[in-house]
Amino acid sequence: MSAKQVAKAIAGLREATAQAAWTQWSAIFTVAASGRPAQSIVDPEALLLVSLALRDHEPRLWSAAVMWAQFGARLLSVQRAKNLARLFPAEVAKRLGEFAALAMRDGGDQRWRSLVGSARTNGPRGGRARVKEGTPVLAGGPALMLRLRGLAVGIKPDVLAYLIGIAGGANPVVLIARATAYQGRAVRRALEELQAAGFIESRASWTPVAYRVDNAKWEGLLEFEAKHPPAWREWSGLFAFVAALDGPARCRNRSWSSPPKPETSSPSMGWGWTGPSGFRCSTSTVGRDTSGRL
Repeated sequence: MSAKQVAKAIAGLREATAQAAWTQWSAIFTVAASGRPAQSIVDPEALLLVSLALRDHEPRLWSAAVMWAQFGARLLSVQRAKNLARLFPAEVAKRLGEFAALAMRDGGDQRWRSLVGSARTNGPRGGRARVKEGTPVLAGGPALMLRLRGLAVGIKPDVLAYLIGIAGGANPVVLIARATAYQGRAVRRALEELQAAGFIESRASWTPVAYRVDNAKWEGLLEFEAKHPPAWREWSGLFAFVAALDGPARCRNRSWSSPPKPETSSPSMGWGWTGPSGFRCSTSTVGRDTSGRL
């Protein structure tokens, strides 16, 4: 493919991703409205990160994130946001610091302090203007992950959402940890505690040890069909991939090369997509695109 064809394909993928992200915001937040309903479980941290990555391409994604910092930040996992940010270009981590500062200032959520760093909240992007109120939506299949976090934010509600979303199938710890982006040991401990409480099940005959949830026990409470639950999709990997591709697309008419071999992720994470090391424009003197034009 020519450079022009590649750039066009990436632009199309970027636009489709921006539309998907807006559809997901509309499923979990009253400030967003989309004509297309979301079909799968929204991954809130992945949605936040892709909104930061594409904020210059689609400003309303950043607007939704800013309002979420005020009205919904408490429903997010700070640790999971940090874990998933490693999959995205470096600029996204900086923007996550901006969101963290807003979550502390406007949302009063001090859990985000460790991510603030030197981020500033003044200026047009971080302005304090409050045009309208926003309310997280905790009903419907796409909001399942957030709905379960109404009990607590952490590993247990997230692994429950994942196990429900794979239609009750049994998965070993390493796959559950990879999907939910938490440390393997912590996930194992959470699964063991959930099993002891009777929320999930495992069988001695399963090797390696695997866990599943009986969706029939949850369908009445969470209002879904046991055989057709809201589906879990690997949004974090897809969104990180699009954010990484956006680098060479911004090289415009200059030639670009593939990124260096990605660094190996932590074995305890077991993630399949480790994120980009950076794309290189042939006329640039810097290996990673730090322009912020994602």
